[in-house]
Amino acid sequence: MFFTRPMTARDWDHLQYYAKRVLSISGMFEVESAWRKPPMLLSREVLSALSRCPIAILFPKLRALDLYMTDGMHCRLIGPVFSSPRLRSLKLYGMYKEVDFLLRYAPDLATSSPLLEVIDLDLRYYSYDRRPIPNPEPDGEMSKAVQSWQHLHSVKVGPVDEDMLLHIRRLPALQSLFLQVARTSKWLSSKRIPSFDGFKKLTIASDRGSTAVRALERILSGPSSASLPPRLSSIVRVECQTLYQYSLLPFTAALQRLCTHDLVDINLTYRNGKDDEDWPQLHPGHFEALYPLTSFRNLVSLRFWLCEESCDLSATQLLDLIGHWPRLEVLRIDPFRDPIDLPTLTQLMQSLPLGRDVAIPTIIVPADLEEFEDSPDTYPSFPRVTHLRLTYEEEGLPDFDPEGAVASLLYRIVPSIQDIQCVFGEEEDYLKVVMNTIKALRQDGTLPQDIVRLPRQAQYTGRH
Repeated sequence: MFFTRPMTARDWDHLQYYAKRVLSISGMFEVESAWRKPPMLLSREVLSALSRCPIAILFPKLRALDLYMTDGMHCRLIGPVFSSPRLRSLKLYGMYKEVDFLLRYAPDLATSSPLLEVIDLDLRYYSYDRRPIPNPEPDGEMSKAVQSWQHLHSVKVGPVDEDMLLHIRRLPALQSLFLQVARTSKWLSSKRIPSFDGFKKLTIASDRGSTAVRALERILSGPSSASLPPRLSSIVRVECQTLYQYSLLPFTAALQRLCTHDLVDINLTYRNGKDDEDWPQLHPGHFEALYPLTSFRNLVSLRFWLCEESCDLSATQLLDLIGHWPRLEVLRIDPFRDPIDLPTLTQLMQSLPLGRDVAIPTIIVPADLEEFEDSPDTYPSFPRVTHLRLTYEEEGLPDFDPEGAVASLLYRIVPSIQDIQCVFGEEEDYLKVVMNTIKALRQDGTLPQDIVRLPRQAQYTGRH
């Protein structure tokens, strides 16, 4: 968007007429990309004009603001344009190193929007490659602002300090807390902060895995005491974005030690690197590192994402683990060193009666198609399953229609499938054809149980 002339008083009146009806604003200030919706492209002249808004409260009814920003100049709009006495949810993403701009250009945010319930500042503070976090302590003005909000139930503001945590702990409606923490964060060694209880979700992003373990223990158990056993936390969801080779087992063991069976959702990201100075003697495989989680019998969702490494779980070990989680609905582990085969996937789905998202890398081979056609009832149906992660390996020159046969097989086994993710990137187009073929079978009214033969082609021509 560009202006062809300066804003006039009449222009502001027109804008105010429409703005006073707005309840929520969501969008992106950035260049257009293939994987995001079209952004709001505002020239610097437009941004500058809007930042000089002469109207005290342009959006008086605004309750939710959700913006993706890539420049500190965008923060200039928060104070003069988007501040609202009714604002309940503030979500800002993508500012990277421009954190100081928020309260610099919206210094009265705490008083102009006192009813804030959700503050989510995804400012990219933390480092995924374990470089020191630039500011392990929060900006003083941010600390004061957070301490002034009394209605918060979801808090994500970057670094925190003792006073912020003491205030957050007392919030009666607290449900979700995001901790961005460094090894040198002062609150980790504070004796003033008791354990947190009553909230539902804890997310940790740290400079190293050992810091994540310390933060988990500090928040859920409070200051260590030799005379008192740790108090179990009734937290429901835990996410850690920065675990490494030597810290995965200490983290899962801490969960086992500190959490009750109320824990139902675990999301772990395993990054390439080591905490040599912390646990040099520990080098467990992924089975040993994940096994402490088997104590959570009520687990509903487990996500384990590995960056630059592959999961070394065998099919037997995977089946062993999920046998402890009868209520599991979501199982996502990726990537695997070796994708499991279709019979193993079938065993997994049989062991997960409530499973709907079973995104374990799985390979389908022509032998699976031939076995299905010889014995259509070999594979049972799993109507609950809606998400899988697959690849198809061509062995020889089978005369099956490669997309149609796989689509028919999957429609018979997982008739409610909605999304098939690829194991390897080059299969994306192939799996789109498979998924579209399944949708066509549904639209044609074909019943899954009626599929007893798979489509073939006169001459195999390879993958499209």
